[in-house]
Amino acid sequence: MRDRVRNWAGGQKDLSVEVLDSLLATAEKWDKAERWRLIRWLRGTGPVPKGVETALKVVGPETVRRIFQGLPPTERQAPIAALLDAGGKGLLHGASSRLFEHQILDEILPKDSASAETARQILTAGLDAFAKVSHPAKRFSVLAYLLAQPSDTASVGAVLRSICEAYGLPLVKLGQGAAASGDLLPPDVREEMAKLRDQANEPYWHEIYERISEVSGIENLEPVLRVRKLLGAASVKYAALVEDMRTGELHAVQVKRAEADASISKDFRELDIMVNTLIKQDPVKFAFLRGLLEATRAAIWRELSLLKESERTRIMSEEYARAESRGAPRTEVPETTDLIDKMGGSKNRFFFLRSSRFVEGKSLGELTADDRLQESRAVLAAEHELMFPSDQGRTHFDPDRHPGNEKFHGHRQAIDFGQTLELAPEDVTRITRLMALSQILEVTGPTDAALRTLVKEFLPSDGDPKRLIKN
Repeated sequence: MRDRVRNWAGGQKDLSVEVLDSLLATAEKWDKAERWRLIRWLRGTGPVPKGVETALKVVGPETVRRIFQGLPPTERQAPIAALLDAGGKGLLHGASSRLFEHQILDEILPKDSASAETARQILTAGLDAFAKVSHPAKRFSVLAYLLAQPSDTASVGAVLRSICEAYGLPLVKLGQGAAASGDLLPPDVREEMAKLRDQANEPYWHEIYERISEVSGIENLEPVLRVRKLLGAASVKYAALVEDMRTGELHAVQVKRAEADASISKDFRELDIMVNTLIKQDPVKFAFLRGLLEATRAAIWRELSLLKESERTRIMSEEYARAESRGAPRTEVPETTDLIDKMGGSKNRFFFLRSSRFVEGKSLGELTADDRLQESRAVLAAEHELMFPSDQGRTHFDPDRHPGNEKFHGHRQAIDFGQTLELAPEDVTRITRLMALSQILEVTGPTDAALRTLVKEFLPSDGDPKRLIKN
């Protein structure tokens, strides 16, 4: 248990680490109930355990708790995970593990919320899925992350958002989809879930070199390229500014993370189990998760294909040029470069590396208020022409346009087209009708006529509309 705290601290020897190290060493001798009291006391939701009063006579319990609560949640996670695991003797081991799991859920979920039971169902199904697919450490890690969140800010939405962030990209994307899907979630939960972001670890510069060297098979990269800085990081890939040492040209290089494919495959096996469990428990409440999960799966696998992204980039460059010829504002798409081709090495590098022209410019948030408004209108006009082309022909459209994928340097420069889709005119018509029908339902409620239209045109079902209304 103490080793986990030392690893978390990176070998540092400041007062806070020494005190927590000493306290955890003492807690190793306590029974499970006393360790659970220690966790609740550290969170500020329980009284001082007798063991803590005895162990901290000099420093004082309140000083230690203030030290712990002053740490960021991600750093409070490791000591709590150590107490949950404790080398196979922790709270989540043995015959009493389910009892302590229930106590943890009671601890982190609000008592006075109608949505709390839904959150409990989701979390319990997820924990059971972890146990069937992954190493038990993942279960400890997720629960420790939840217990590490500030106890005075707990809400069902905040807890669900923390669950998604602790789990990783697939559940983050699933949560974002649920938040964007109208009234599937209560307003307070939807507001929290809309804040979800991919919580990716940023690689160190030497890790970028090592990864590029690994996938290219080139041991000495110094004569080939130099990593200038990290441009951005996500769970499955990151981007770095790289200088071609032979020409001096700058490139943006995307690097797929090691084990990304295997990790995502395991995550989706767990999510399949979780969603199936929830639908069996309450089909009416959770049936929508199946469609969201399939859409999430398709979106992430599209994002993982760097080879296809080069083709999508070419297609979108042509689409924006055609849109500009029809009167849309100018949008430039940085082309794929030949850096990865010229560097040589293993052919496998093309599955893990992709280079494009580096885009200078400011993000939308860095512009002045007037420029931000002007550029936002230009972006919307260009995207509208792509989605609803004035020539009414086939088109390509990326539904994942967000400020992080936009740069501005005299004109708009759009990057990252991992979610690009091809749309036929009939697809655009169906999307338009679906959006219109959703607005009608929002005003009128689920009338027989509206639901018959929904079932007939958009759902693979011939169900009775009255049954749908009842559900």
